[in-house]
Amino acid sequence: MPDWLDLLEQRARWEHRGRTTPGGTDTLVDEAIAEARRHLRPDVLQVLTPEQFAVAVRSAFKAATRPAELASNPLLRSRILPRPATVGELRDLLGREVEELAADPRRARLARVLTVTYLTPAATQEAAAARLSLPFSTYRRHLATALTIVTDRLWEREVGG
Repeated sequence: MPDWLDLLEQRARWEHRGRTTPGGTDTLVDEAIAEARRHLRPDVLQVLTPEQFAVAVRSAFKAATRPAELASNPLLRSRILPRPATVGELRDLLGREVEELAADPRRARLARVLTVTYLTPAATQEAAAARLSLPFSTYRRHLATALTIVTDRLWEREVGG
């Protein structure tokens, strides 16, 4: 089945070449592929180890603005979202987690780092650090801390049901 979907994606991209958004990707094709991937096996619960879960959270943040890539994230088949979950629901979950982080005045800077890095991304991490007026090493430390906090909170929801 994945081979068929890959072929479908290649064909859709070939047919829609030249009709791209300013970001360089065809959002209609991305959305269609995301929906197709979601419908392949939406009901199967995926059990992840804590390490796999952490990788999936990081991957979800990295793909937050790319629906086709986000559609293959294992968090869509985890317990933190209702099944079958949509790409939009996963994106909303990530946004809510960042908002909850921002609600704590001591962690608001961490939420800003996640927002500038993944939700309204700068071109590079160096550009994100500059946008936040942070030294790059401080930016990286804040990013790692923010991802750890969000991952831990989501993991608690995953194991707690």
